[in-house]
Amino acid sequence: EIHEYLMNAFDTRHHPLGSLLSELSTVYTATYGGVRVHPLLLSHAVAELHSITMRIYEIVVLFFPSLPKGGREFVLEPEGDDEGLVVSAAAILHPILLPRVHSALFVLYALHNKKEDDAYWERLIKWNKQPDQTLMAFLDIDKKFWERIQAEDAGFGEAVETLQQLKTTFSPLEKLLVIRSTFEQMTK
Repeated sequence: EIHEYLMNAFDTRHHPLGSLLSELSTVYTATYGGVRVHPLLLSHAVAELHSITMRIYEIVVLFFPSLPKGGREFVLEPEGDDEGLVVSAAAILHPILLPRVHSALFVLYALHNKKEDDAYWERLIKWNKQPDQTLMAFLDIDKKFWERIQAEDAGFGEAVETLQQLKTTFSPLEKLLVIRSTFEQMTK
């Protein structure tokens, strides 16, 4: 219920929290996004995002005093087979904050990891040119599994489509849920 209220409050420009978030995300994106960014700004951007999260959380705690204070977190007891829900500043505010500053952070992380990313893509392109048998031989997969793996390839299409949803998710929790769903589909 608290999360729903906060989502609505932060999405409404007329609510003080909504105007605060709108201004903060505009300033953050202007500072760390744009044409003249440098990868050295990444650590500062992450530290500032953490600071913004904690300062906004202090305001939210004034509205909801039962929330954990001082950087603490607690887990709500699960109902049925569900997993427990973590209540913390990051768990409450990151799904709200990250979509608004994602573009600036993404560019900084991409610039910071450019060399590794380029090397990864070179290797990926090289290995994608190889047939499945060559890859399985290189990975030293026992030949008795080759036929089975090739028969199961058709089932991986759905998992690949699910994994492609990573491009459209912004919060870390949503990304983890997509990865989890992908693994569940692969192990069916």
